[in-house]
Amino acid sequence: MTMKLSISLLCSASAAAIAFPAPAMAQAAADAPQSGGIEEIVVTAQRRTERLENVPISMTALTPDALDKASVVNIRDISRITPGVQISNGGAYMQPSIRGVTALTNGNGNENNVAFYVDGFFVSDNSSINTDLANISSIQVLKGPQGTLYGRQAAGGAILINTIDPTNTLSGKFEGRYGRFQERRLAGYIAGPLSDKLLFMVSGAYRNSDGWLKLASQSDPTKTVGPAAPQKQRSFRTKLLFKASDDLKITAAYNYALSSDTPSAAQYTVKENIPTFVPGTTTRNPHLVNSQYGFYTKAYNYPPFQVAVTNEATLKIEWDTAIGKLSSYTGEQWRTNRSAFDFDGGYNDTGFNDGFGKQKAFQQALDYNVTAIKNLDLIVGGLYFKDHYFTDDKRGSASFGRGHVLAQLVHRDVKTDAIAFYADATYHVTDKLSIGVGGRYNIDKKKLLLFSPFGPAYERTDAKKTFKKFTPRATIRYEVAPRTNVYATYSQGYKAGSFNANGNPSRALAAIPIKAEVVTAYEIGFKTAQRWFRVDTSAFYYDYKNLNISLTVQNPQFPTLPATVIGNAPKAKIYGADFQVAVQPIEKFNVTVGATYLHARYGVFPNASGVGIAVDPGNPANFINVNQPKQDWTHIQMARAPNFSGSIAADYTADVAGGALRVSGTARYTDSFVPTNPAVFGVLAPAALQHKQRYRQGHYATVDAEIQWTDPTDHYWVGAYGTNLTSVKVKLSETGTANGTYYLSGAPIAWGVKAGYKF
Repeated sequence: MTMKLSISLLCSASAAAIAFPAPAMAQAAADAPQSGGIEEIVVTAQRRTERLENVPISMTALTPDALDKASVVNIRDISRITPGVQISNGGAYMQPSIRGVTALTNGNGNENNVAFYVDGFFVSDNSSINTDLANISSIQVLKGPQGTLYGRQAAGGAILINTIDPTNTLSGKFEGRYGRFQERRLAGYIAGPLSDKLLFMVSGAYRNSDGWLKLASQSDPTKTVGPAAPQKQRSFRTKLLFKASDDLKITAAYNYALSSDTPSAAQYTVKENIPTFVPGTTTRNPHLVNSQYGFYTKAYNYPPFQVAVTNEATLKIEWDTAIGKLSSYTGEQWRTNRSAFDFDGGYNDTGFNDGFGKQKAFQQALDYNVTAIKNLDLIVGGLYFKDHYFTDDKRGSASFGRGHVLAQLVHRDVKTDAIAFYADATYHVTDKLSIGVGGRYNIDKKKLLLFSPFGPAYERTDAKKTFKKFTPRATIRYEVAPRTNVYATYSQGYKAGSFNANGNPSRALAAIPIKAEVVTAYEIGFKTAQRWFRVDTSAFYYDYKNLNISLTVQNPQFPTLPATVIGNAPKAKIYGADFQVAVQPIEKFNVTVGATYLHARYGVFPNASGVGIAVDPGNPANFINVNQPKQDWTHIQMARAPNFSGSIAADYTADVAGGALRVSGTARYTDSFVPTNPAVFGVLAPAALQHKQRYRQGHYATVDAEIQWTDPTDHYWVGAYGTNLTSVKVKLSETGTANGTYYLSGAPIAWGVKAGYKF
């Protein structure tokens, strides 16, 4: 191992770093004072309460304290402290990646392949989840397919988010932050009893920011004239817990969220491969016509935006029966989403897209956790889920040409009816040996209606398809010493198939179903939890089939024009290893290291399609983007799957001025990777580039730090924080169109101060 690699390993390893010192599911334990040593972590990854070291799943558990130490405030920030995880965007849509399993297709009706659950309720929408993490009690990131216990969309894993619950005694917490880019954040909750049987919780969060992107001056592109993309987040959540009896609890909740996060969704910067016929460009590279704008500078003729509004009502019933706990989850969500962007990334007025949609979802789940059978942990359950995405009579997905003249309007109606039944059992053969088996049977019915009012050339499309899949799971765990286990697992995950609900409304193309993705995983692992240290390490191998990707095909309605559709890559192979180690060498000093090695490659795939390059007819020294129906992606790296990533984190608390002064920091390293589009330069590029991937983010390292002082009563605190202190320029996504190669800009260096109060 070279000195350079040794340093990278040391400086890169820590996504779990902050995760381990506190339990994931017990807020009381998370807030309890330490008497020395690593605290016990309790999780519910297998839908029952267990110690982390007894769970045969590779996972990271995060508490409010862990999130605070790492200055994690947004769902995307989780990837900074979780090995093997990236949370990115495809346009306006949140796209998580766990061990290289990620969605590369976006748009309404296209679902993720990592499942989100909030307070036990499944979240189907991948735009409204792009929200701040306010008033969180725990987060669990489950790695690997979770098809048996978490069902549809859990092909790559599951992210379980739990918010503050009502409490028996009056309590509350409030915090305000002010940071760079005029960022103002307020978040807090209050909870307590209304009577002996009725408890409540009310929480809220607010954020406003000018954003880190600047608007270029039209007269002088080297200057800026103010913010280009202000950000806004609002959320409100309330819960009422009724203790009907010692055995029966009923929790009713209402949730509201508004997310307007344009910088991470709809601000495109075109950097190169700009055709010479596009005005306002300059030649900086002898082979590429480049944009005049900097990494954080944007330009547009019509303001882009991304707004998602969610209203949700839920009812959870928990009944302790003679043989176990029966839990019912009933929820209904109403969402609206509007996303608009100026696609040329300049002041050229070549085009503008504006999409609007509504979504209604209903779910009913039942879980029966049976505990009355000796030596057997058994859970059986079922889910009914109904989702309806649609546009209204006037607004749909609109495309505009020069002068904001409407060029195309498409209406969509996508319906999903899903039902699933599952069972999972773990039998404790001895005090040390446990064997588990389980499975879920999924039925997903998809229905598509697609039409345009622009005349008979755009036919009405009606299509429907039923997808069925059984996803099994098997585990074996052996306790080799107290709180020390080895395990092996076999599991499958499943992302239901769909239709091409976005893009050209050609009947022949839209009616072709997209096959369901299936991930089959094999994993072995080792876990131990001792007083002064904790270790969690695993090795895994995935057989990945029918990956959803974008393909360029001939349009049967317009044979001279290519069309972009969602199709399937035949297969891919993923293997690797990850580890998480937490150590407390002395009291009040915690160090955690985590890292992931990942080999994620497509299989034999000689007929992929992608955006390559060709010589610009207007300038032979320049290359422009061209759609190529045939590219060879055989054995190339999959998106969001760096070969190595990790981090190292530490925090130390000292007695200062009668209170507690805590200093914490996290360093993260990531190898070069593909942010979004795996395409190669293609057959029209110079020979040395033809099989080389074009859209890559270089390797980088980031550092985050925080300092916080808490008063002697443990009620008040003040602090300061900094993120991306290495000032790395990170691309959230990158791809190419006829207008050029463009990217979304990640956040630059930022800092701020905070103050809070709890009781």
